[in-house]
Amino acid sequence: MALLMCSIFVITSFILLGFGIQMDLVKPQLLEVAEYTASTIVDLVTLANQTDAQPLTLVKELKIPPSVAERGFTINLTSQGKHAYVRVYLTFLTPVAVEAPINLNSSQEAIIVSSTEKASPEVNKYLSERNVLIKNVLYSGLEHPVVWCVKDSKGVIYIGLGVWTGGVSYSETFSPVAFLKYETKVNEYMYYVKVVEICML
Repeated sequence: MALLMCSIFVITSFILLGFGIQMDLVKPQLLEVAEYTASTIVDLVTLANQTDAQPLTLVKELKIPPSVAERGFTINLTSQGKHAYVRVYLTFLTPVAVEAPINLNSSQEAIIVSSTEKASPEVNKYLSERNVLIKNVLYSGLEHPVVWCVKDSKGVIYIGLGVWTGGVSYSETFSPVAFLKYETKVNEYMYYVKVVEICML
C-alpha cells in the first residue's frame, strides 16, 4: 500500500512538473501577442496625435495565432492608475497570464473603451459606420480582430478592441477612415494615410 501511494505521488509530481514547464513555455508566446498588440495601439495613437484631422478613425487588423500550444487565449485592455496594459491569458486557465505596457509618452493620452455602452455616442457612430464592433475582450480564433483608435471632434483620443464585421473592404476604403492592413511602422502608416487621402469624418 505504501509503495502504491509512493508511486502515485511520484507520477503526480512528474505530471505537475511537466505541466509547469509547459506553462513556462507558453508565457513567452503570450507575451509576444501582448507586446504586438500594445505596439499596434501605440502606433495608432501616435498617428492620431501627429495628424491634424479630427474627428479621425483608425482601425488595424491584428494578425494573431488561433492558439498557443493548442490552447485558446484571450486579450483585453486594463489600466492601473495612469498606466494601461494589454493582458493576454489562457482562456480556460486564467492564472497563466502576461501583461505588456502600452507605452504612450507623456504628451499622449488615450481613454480605453471596453464596450459599446461605455463609448460616447460619437465614438459609437464612427465605429458602427465602419463596421467595427467594440469588444471588451478578443478571443483567439475570431475572424478580423482589430484594435481601433478614434479622435473625436474635440481632439480626445479613444482606443479599444473590436471585430471588423465586414462591409467596405480595406482596398475600397479611401475616406474618411484608414484601415491599416499591413505590418508597418508609424512612418509607413503616415505614408499610407497620405496616399488614401484620409478626410475628416
